[in-house]
Amino acid sequence: MEPDYVCPQCRSRLSSVTGSLLCERCGSRYPVKNAIPDFVVEDLSVSTHPILRSVSRIDRLAKIYETQLWYPIVYHFYGGLFIPSVNEEVNMITEMIDASGGIGLDVACGTGMFTRSMAKEMRFVHGADISMGMLLKAREYTEKERITNVSFALAAVEKLPFPDAAFDGLACCGAFTCSLTPRMH
Repeated sequence: MEPDYVCPQCRSRLSSVTGSLLCERCGSRYPVKNAIPDFVVEDLSVSTHPILRSVSRIDRLAKIYETQLWYPIVYHFYGGLFIPSVNEEVNMITEMIDASGGIGLDVACGTGMFTRSMAKEMRFVHGADISMGMLLKAREYTEKERITNVSFALAAVEKLPFPDAAFDGLACCGAFTCSLTPRMH
């Protein structure tokens, strides 16, 4: 199943051209690198927002994110010792989505832990994240596990490249959450 992307700027359908996706309406072009379309296109390392500038550190974290060196330690540090295991949580979330045979979206998918679990139950799953390092690791895991009903895109959550009402189920788990809007006084 070929992903159906829309331009995050004007919401028009995108055409595939050599090495990129093109919006014929507004002229925006989104490069495709390592089979992952880049809908962010700006250099986050020079962003005015300090959290976005730190994405390169998240890219480096991808190498150990699903190993015993990171995820279970941080998971239990923040959640406590008696919370379900990481695998139990992944299974619970996948069951809660309850969109068997449908199309899914995993926002802030990271290394694709929930994406891969969702793909076992759904017809197709899209994973979106702001970290190319995490997405490359996610693609590596899906290839290793021979999961073929997924696609990944580099995208900001406030500008997702998908048509409206395209999904039967959605997950956003383990995301690095922050507000990018100013405080209201």
